[in-house]
Amino acid sequence: MKKQILIVAVTGLIFSACSKAPDPIQLDSGSATTINNALITRKINEVEKDPFLRNAKWSYNMNFIKIDNEYMRNDEIVKGFYLAHNSDKIIIIGNEKIAREYKSYFLENQVKAEIKIHPVDMIEMSKNRVNVLFFSKNQLKG
Repeated sequence: MKKQILIVAVTGLIFSACSKAPDPIQLDSGSATTINNALITRKINEVEKDPFLRNAKWSYNMNFIKIDNEYMRNDEIVKGFYLAHNSDKIIIIGNEKIAREYKSYFLENQVKAEIKIHPVDMIEMSKNRVNVLFFSKNQLKG
C-alpha cells in the first residue's frame, strides 16, 4: 500500500515538473508579435476613471424604469454605469422602495459615488421609474 502511494506521488511530481509554461498568445495568426498571457488572464476589480470626466465640471440626468428584474435596458447599461463610475455624487429620485433598490444595484456593481435618495410618490405615474442625477466632483464645488 505504501509503495503504491509512493509511486502515485512520484508520478505526479514527474508530470508536474515536466510541464512547461503555456505558449504566449499571438495577436493574430502568423504574427511574430505576442503578448504576455498575464495581461489576458489578469482580473481587474475596479472600473477605470475617465481622465476627461475626472477633471471636467459636469452633471447628467438619466431616467430608468425597472421591468421584471432588469434595472436598465440593454442600451442604457454602458452609459449608465460609465456615468455612475465617474460620478462623485448620485441622487436617485423616485418611489422610496424602488430608489433603494437602484442604490443597492449601483453599490453591488462597485459604484463608489456618494448616493442619496430623494423619495417621491412616483415619476410619470410609475412607481418603477427613477430619475438619476450624476454629478462630478468639480460640479459639486460650484
